[in-house]
Amino acid sequence: MALRLKSIELQGYKTFANKVRFEFPARITAIVGPNGSGKSNISDSIRWVLGEQSYSLLRGRKTMDMIFTGSEQKARAGMASVSILFDNQDHWLPIDYEEVSITRRAFRDGDNEYAINGQKVRLKDINELLGQSGLAERTYTVIGQGLIDNALSLKPDDRRKFFEEAAGIGLFRSRREEALERLDVTRRNMERIGDILGELEPRIHSLERQAKKAREYEQIKQDLKSLLREWYGYHWHKSQQLLISAMNQHAVQEEKTNQTRLEFAEFDNHLTALQEKVRTTRLNLSQLHNRLSDTHHQLEQSNRSSAILAERLTTAKNQLAEQLKEIDSTVAELAILENRKKTYENEIIELQKSCETALQQKDLVEQELQGKQSELKRLQNERTERRNSLTKIEASLIRLNARKDELQNQMNSLTQSIEKLKIALEDHQSNLASIRNESTRYSAEFEKTELFLKENIQKQNQIRETLQSLDKQRSGLLAEQNKAEVEFSRCAAQIEVIKNADQSFAGLNQGAQFLIKVAKQGKLRQNLRSLGSLFIIPKEYEIAAASALGDHLDAILMEPEDLNYAMDLLCSGENGRAVMISEAFHSERHSGQNNPALESLPCLIDLIQFDETLHSIAERLFGNVYLAESRKQAMKLQSELQPDQMIVTLSGDTFRANGSIISGNENRHLVLSRPREKQELQEKMAAAQEKAAQHQNAIKDLDLTIELTRKENQEISVHITEYRAALDTIQKKMSQYSMEIQKQEQTIAFQNQRIREYEKQIQAACNTTTQDDSEILKLEKERNALQETIHQLTNSMHQIQLDELQNQLHHWTLEWTVTDKSIRETQFRIADLNAQIQKNQQKKQLNETKVAEINHQIDQMIQNEIEIRKESEEINLLSKSIEAEIAPEEIVLAKLEEEHNTAQAEFQAFQIKLSAAEKAFAQSQIDVTRNKDQLEILRKQIEDDFGLVAFDYFDQIQGQTPLPLGDWVDKLPIIESLPPEMEEQITRQKAFLYRMGSINPESITEYKTVNERYLFLKTQKNDLEKAAGDLRKVINELDEMMKNAFQKTFEKVQIEFATMFTRLFNGGSAKLILTDPDDPNQSGIDIEAKLPGHRELELSLLSGGERSLTSVALVFALLRVNPTPFCVMDEVDAALDEANVGRFCELLKELSQETQFIVITHNRNTVETADVIYGITMGRDSASQSVSLRLDQVSKEILN
Repeated sequence: MALRLKSIELQGYKTFANKVRFEFPARITAIVGPNGSGKSNISDSIRWVLGEQSYSLLRGRKTMDMIFTGSEQKARAGMASVSILFDNQDHWLPIDYEEVSITRRAFRDGDNEYAINGQKVRLKDINELLGQSGLAERTYTVIGQGLIDNALSLKPDDRRKFFEEAAGIGLFRSRREEALERLDVTRRNMERIGDILGELEPRIHSLERQAKKAREYEQIKQDLKSLLREWYGYHWHKSQQLLISAMNQHAVQEEKTNQTRLEFAEFDNHLTALQEKVRTTRLNLSQLHNRLSDTHHQLEQSNRSSAILAERLTTAKNQLAEQLKEIDSTVAELAILENRKKTYENEIIELQKSCETALQQKDLVEQELQGKQSELKRLQNERTERRNSLTKIEASLIRLNARKDELQNQMNSLTQSIEKLKIALEDHQSNLASIRNESTRYSAEFEKTELFLKENIQKQNQIRETLQSLDKQRSGLLAEQNKAEVEFSRCAAQIEVIKNADQSFAGLNQGAQFLIKVAKQGKLRQNLRSLGSLFIIPKEYEIAAASALGDHLDAILMEPEDLNYAMDLLCSGENGRAVMISEAFHSERHSGQNNPALESLPCLIDLIQFDETLHSIAERLFGNVYLAESRKQAMKLQSELQPDQMIVTLSGDTFRANGSIISGNENRHLVLSRPREKQELQEKMAAAQEKAAQHQNAIKDLDLTIELTRKENQEISVHITEYRAALDTIQKKMSQYSMEIQKQEQTIAFQNQRIREYEKQIQAACNTTTQDDSEILKLEKERNALQETIHQLTNSMHQIQLDELQNQLHHWTLEWTVTDKSIRETQFRIADLNAQIQKNQQKKQLNETKVAEINHQIDQMIQNEIEIRKESEEINLLSKSIEAEIAPEEIVLAKLEEEHNTAQAEFQAFQIKLSAAEKAFAQSQIDVTRNKDQLEILRKQIEDDFGLVAFDYFDQIQGQTPLPLGDWVDKLPIIESLPPEMEEQITRQKAFLYRMGSINPESITEYKTVNERYLFLKTQKNDLEKAAGDLRKVINELDEMMKNAFQKTFEKVQIEFATMFTRLFNGGSAKLILTDPDDPNQSGIDIEAKLPGHRELELSLLSGGERSLTSVALVFALLRVNPTPFCVMDEVDAALDEANVGRFCELLKELSQETQFIVITHNRNTVETADVIYGITMGRDSASQSVSLRLDQVSKEILN
């Protein structure tokens, strides 16, 4: 047996951080090592690189679990890579390489990458490659740690998968699933088409009715249009005649109206002149009346003034008598007041004498008292001054001493504050320097970060543009790939249909079908082939070839020995007739080379393709058949034909030498088209598959590029976010430091200022203290001197006496005060009398003045009354003169008004006449406008019904100039009269159209389109039903093939399992049972085991070792029936004792003749069976390492 598995290379896979390569040059290779060293990761890597997608079987949860996670000493890996190398010299893998390397890589973003011999491929490609070699989805190729018991733990239905894989029916099942999917797609398509047909059928009926109705509508409309054309022609010319008549009437009426307007204007001027005379006369008369009214008003005013003057004269005389009486009373009162004034003046003289005596005595006493008081006051003032000075000095001393103490305390406090401020100032200066350094550092960091941010933003914009371009490329490639896959599926389906047609003998007659079925049943020596399947004929020559073959189109090619038996079979019953051709029959070609007349025609045998072994048959059938381009050419050359020669045309007409002509079309050439169509479809499938693979690879490369670009974009986005966040943080820090620097500088400046101020205050306090000390000594001396002076002044004040002088002064002062008060009272009385006298004198003088004024007023009023009487007489004379002027003017006005009234009546008559004329003129204008409107309405109606029309206008009527469109423009006929029934016909036709209701004008075209679509879909549905039937036949055939293969494999495995079980257990028996023997395709598989010395037990009652041994027996039985290229077993012997391990190793050696084994074990006996041993250990960096071990050096610690 050739060793298929050559090596495996791991890097970054799970614990294998470094690149490790394992060579497998022997039939059995053992891998040993302590627990946790990573031995099982080797079996996982083999399962993983072969395409395993279930991470639970790989002892993980996601792709990143396959990658080395790193340790304290070693960084984590960026990807995991496993490469497995196969020897393919015998081409057990269907690929044209002597060595086949399969590589799988996993990245931390979850992506997986596959390659065959370094070329990137899809997972599907690897599965297809391994599937054709028996490695895909083998559940017993790699038996992981603890999975040996799965063969027993599985349900019967799941256990069936082992046997299906051993039977090699996975390919059949996949084809069956594909056929089921295609059948499901076909069924869904049929349902969709059925739904569409269901929707279209009622629509077609509706559209058919609408189309019929639309055609009827158009016919009626055409009839109505013909009637309306004559009707409009008559009414068009009649309307023009009516318009011309109205226009003539309007011209006559316009002339009459203008004449009436002239007469009316002349009379209106006469009436206006008359009205002006009346107005002038009325104005003169009105002025005279106004003057007369003014005269009467002046006379009334003069009479009113005369009455008022008489009343005022009487009142003035009464006032004069009252004033004379009041003057007499005032003179008597003045005499009394003068006598009382003289008496008071005498009293005042006596009182003044007494007052002078008292005042002299008072002055003498007062002078003496004032002298003594002045002396006393002088002494008091001097003492007060001395006391005030003393108080001031003592206050100054107290203030100076207090200030001295306060200044001393202040100086002490200021000194302490200065020390504290100096210490704080040093701290602030230190902080300021530190903050400035930090601020400078952050400024540099800000500029650097801002530069990085700009670079990343620019890079991100470039990456986004690249991503957009890549996405567009991917969309285009994906669309092309989909087209290629659709084309591949379509060609595959058509090939399948052709195969089904070939298998079902479609197109062959009854006899040919009967012979082929008999051959398949084994009654004939070989499988028969129809003649039509042996030649590949270009499409344009298929009809000609079918006509040339005639009955031979259904011919069957067979061995000469089978001819008689075949004829007997055909004649034994109603099995039809068949044309049979012996493969041993040979004939020479009788070509047209000896017939010069046919040299211009190609021979049909030169236009078709066939296998060289069929050359004799092809010569026999097509060697004397010539192809003509036309019937005319064939008929011309038919007379030149030799026996056995014929001419066929491309349309299938056959011309023979005997003069017969066969023409017509039976469509039997379709049988000949199958080989050609199959070949063309296979070529298209290959091209489509290659194109799809190219697009897939391109898409995968693009996806990788896009993903890498997106990762780079994400990383840059993260960087941008981080840089922006860093900038915000730095800006905040810089702002904080700037504020802190400003704050510290202000604090330092403030503290320096305070120190300077405190020092100034201390110096000022020292100066003040020195001055205060000298001032205190001086004030103490002054205080002692003042105290002595105040004592002397107090003694001098006690020696002065003032009481007697003060009593005398009080007596004379009282006497003088009483006398003086009496004098003042008398003087007040005299002043009051003087005031009364003066008042009476003023009153007397006022009354005398009033008497003079009243006398003057009386004289004036008498003079005014004389003047008013004179004015009244003049006014009476003027009033009579005006009345004499008014009388003749009123007579003239009466005559003018009478004349005006007569003219006004005539003017109203003229107005009525003019109004009637203008009304008649307006009516004629309305008639003209109405007729024009009616003509325009009629024109629009005609255009609405007929479209473009060339209208004929009379000379007096202006109309549109006809368009130069010739016959494209319709013209109205000139009709003088209409038949009486035409109106009724038009009404009836319009009624027909109205009763028909709404019409769908597009229904005719729409019905045609929908009907064509309906017929097309019906054809498609029939084709789909036929394809569905063919697919069901294919599925049934696959089911039968899977059933046969499964039953054969099951029987073989059952025998081998019983043998393996007996050998492993050194006795006992076991068998496999179908849970549903009636349905082998769906039946599960149960296991019955009977251990040596025991009765039959359920699998659940077996011990761990017994279960492992039973599972091993089943796996070994499967390997015996259908060996795999290699098998990996991970600690399958862990539960076996030494005796069972021995038997296990014996079978392992036997099976290694067909299968290459890689065994991961801790058991020494198993290791001794191996030809090559690898040791696995775990390094300090938590990475697995491979070490070379010799069998005799394997420690018990490792193998324990």
